[in-house]
Amino acid sequence: MTAFGPPPTPDETGPTPGSEPAASSDPAPGPGAPTGPATPPGSDPAPGPGAPTTSGQPPGPGAELLGGYPPAGGWYYAPPPPPKPGVVPLRPLGFGDVLTGSFDTVKRYRTVLSGYLLRIVGLGVLTLALLTAIGTVMARRGAFDGFALGFWFSAAVDGGAFRATTTTGPSFAASFLALAALVLPAALVMLLLATALQAAAIVVTSYAVLGLPLTVEELRGRVRDRFGPLFLTRLLTALLVGGATAVCWLLLALLGFGLFGAGAPRSLFVVAPPLSLLAVVAVGCYLVIRWGFGPAACVLEGKPPVAALRRSGELVRGSWWRAFGYSALVSIILSTLDQMIQMVLVIPALVVAFAILSDGDPSATRVFLAVTVVGAAMLLPPVATLPISHMSTTLLYTDHRFRSEGLHEQLAADARA
Repeated sequence: MTAFGPPPTPDETGPTPGSEPAASSDPAPGPGAPTGPATPPGSDPAPGPGAPTTSGQPPGPGAELLGGYPPAGGWYYAPPPPPKPGVVPLRPLGFGDVLTGSFDTVKRYRTVLSGYLLRIVGLGVLTLALLTAIGTVMARRGAFDGFALGFWFSAAVDGGAFRATTTTGPSFAASFLALAALVLPAALVMLLLATALQAAAIVVTSYAVLGLPLTVEELRGRVRDRFGPLFLTRLLTALLVGGATAVCWLLLALLGFGLFGAGAPRSLFVVAPPLSLLAVVAVGCYLVIRWGFGPAACVLEGKPPVAALRRSGELVRGSWWRAFGYSALVSIILSTLDQMIQMVLVIPALVVAFAILSDGDPSATRVFLAVTVVGAAMLLPPVATLPISHMSTTLLYTDHRFRSEGLHEQLAADARA
């Protein structure tokens, strides 16, 4: 039994419902062949030897509720529970199964996840601290003075610790490019680390559903194989959702200008901004849920980015509200947990950072140390909760495959074998 992949083809699942039964290979009896005694019309055939007998009484109360099967004597019993080789039972899942299954996955594979997550946190913190130290040196040399020359806070910047050493500052465009040279690499590194984190969470969850052992080497191999397609899937989703919301803003702006030119009442422009924001949020939320299973389909089914998003739309079709409700509840719970952890970690980290920077003019080394402390405290909570969010989404993707494709029956048969 391996981690589940693409849906089975009709040849693998047997004849489709409604197909003609296969013709019997037994030859028809020839003339003169002996035949058994004829059964009188309207009577039931006699039971064979060992066949269970019934008392002729109607089923007892609660038979439909139990969903049982009628053995000898007319007694009914409940069917056996579905197998549970991993963190969730192999049946359609409820919200409790999705939430507890995510936490059980972290608990069961904590040894594999801990080293992987600590490496991601370390790379992220070092990247932010290094870029901040570089930015400190650039600020001392006046690389960002173009912002000070163009905005009202020039006196605060010129009189602060990052005072320019040159007499003539650079232009606004040069300062903007210098800032972009720091921000864009940081954003790219964070996106790459987030992609690796999501890939690891999806792979670990697929193993946890089946209760399979997983080593760090296997996890790295699976992540490495699907890292590129998953990164493109995330990028394509962000571009499509961002483009759709931008188009919505443009259409709403054009509509507002048209109403303003037509002399619409002013009261309309009081309610229009919140309604417009609600409409844009609704469009973005719909697309995010519709394409939310794309990463799982990309990693577990080996689909390219476009096919993964199309596959996600197929799984969500007809059950969008259910996927939205489960995702919203999980997000609320995890965001609350994230805020609680940050309150415990960030406040002491800020105290330490202020103590490091309070001794005179802060150097690049001091800034590097302060940002390392604060960055570690700020990155640990999301790195601790993001895998649980991705795991719950993967379990929800698995549940949709259970309901629409009967994947749980195939996995249950493999688990009983």
